[in-house]
Amino acid sequence: MPRRVINSSSSSSSPTMWSSFNPAAAGRHRRLSCLLLPAAFLVLTFTFCTQPATAAICGTLSYDPSSKICCSGSLQPLYNINTKCCGTTSYDSSTKICCSGSVQPWYNVNTQCCGTTSYDTSTKLCCDGQVQPLYNINTKCCGTTSYDSSTKLCCSGSLQPWYNINTKCCGTTSYDSSTKICCGGTLQPWYNINTKCCGTISYDSSTKICCGGTLQPWYNINTQCCGTTSYDTKTRICCSGSVQPWYNINTQCCGTISYDSSTKICCDGSVQPWYNINTKCCGTTSYDTSTKVCCSGSVQPWYNINTQCCGTTSYDASTKVCCSGSVQPSYGINTKCCGTTSYDTSTKSCCNGVLC
Repeated sequence: MPRRVINSSSSSSSPTMWSSFNPAAAGRHRRLSCLLLPAAFLVLTFTFCTQPATAAICGTLSYDPSSKICCSGSLQPLYNINTKCCGTTSYDSSTKICCSGSVQPWYNVNTQCCGTTSYDTSTKLCCDGQVQPLYNINTKCCGTTSYDSSTKLCCSGSLQPWYNINTKCCGTTSYDSSTKICCGGTLQPWYNINTKCCGTISYDSSTKICCGGTLQPWYNINTQCCGTTSYDTKTRICCSGSVQPWYNINTQCCGTISYDSSTKICCDGSVQPWYNINTKCCGTTSYDTSTKVCCSGSVQPWYNINTQCCGTTSYDASTKVCCSGSVQPSYGINTKCCGTTSYDTSTKSCCNGVLC
């Protein structure tokens, strides 16, 4: 940008400095813009602009927007008012379409993109980014392939035959559900309306029952499963996966064993005798609370209302005393314990756990 500075003190003595500048010519110059500062500064500045008044910037380059377009920092041709950018390329949007950064043909109003390719939706179909034939209104996609859904069926990405309205998929295979059944991805025979699956095997549920993936006999409407075994609930009972006898309405389970709760009692998984209404459990043993007492899981004698436990042993607290788990004689109101021994405080003393 040329610039010329003229000092007022030398303007009269150096007329040649003005000879190279013609203000009238500068006004007619299409690429010149001049700025005149106030005279008080005694400095005249002339600026020559080399860019057009309508110039634009694309990256580091200037360009004329009437003939170019800037596409992501790249100067491209401006075709007409329909010009658009597709990545770093320009295109005429009346004849082309931009598909994921790729300029593709524009066919008609039905033109759409399929990945980086354009297609006519009236004649083609887009299946997972692949342009495929459009057969008719029944055309569908099976993965990247199109098919006529009136003659084929898509089973887990695999095209299979269409038999009739009963056609279904079993894994990657099609089948007629009026003659077959799909059990765990395996085609099995269809017996009748009672056909069901037991794992990967079909069966007639009017004659069999599926228990834990195993086919078992069906006895009657009372048939149920006990683990992997079937049983008649009128004659048997299921105890923790084990089929046991049914005695009567009082039948109950004790672990994996059944028992008649009117004559037996379950004590910690063990069937024990039932004596009377006073029957209780002591660990895995039953006892009559009117004649016995339970001391830490051990059945012991019941002496009287003064009966107490000393560890696993019972004693009459009116005549005995418990000293650190040992039953000892009672000497009356003066009785005390010295370790595991009792003593009469009126006659003896306890010195550091020893009688003295």
